[in-house]
Amino acid sequence: MKYQNPPPTEIKKLRGSVQDLLKMNITTAQDWCADNLHASRRAWQQWEHGDRKMHAAFWELANIKLKRIKE
Repeated sequence: MKYQNPPPTEIKKLRGSVQDLLKMNITTAQDWCADNLHASRRAWQQWEHGDRKMHAAFWELANIKLKRIKE
């Protein structure tokens, strides 16, 4: 599977999945996502809003982390 820069809608969808699975509010879920990528909450928010493009490597890692919490 080849990863590319994800669109903001996909980033929000991933965060929403984390939020639902871990029963968190939006800010806590953004913190969890950012921490798991070794990034800041602000960077995560910029990715969600499309103010900044998420590198494909971060997107791949975010999907790996999401898969782990689903198991």
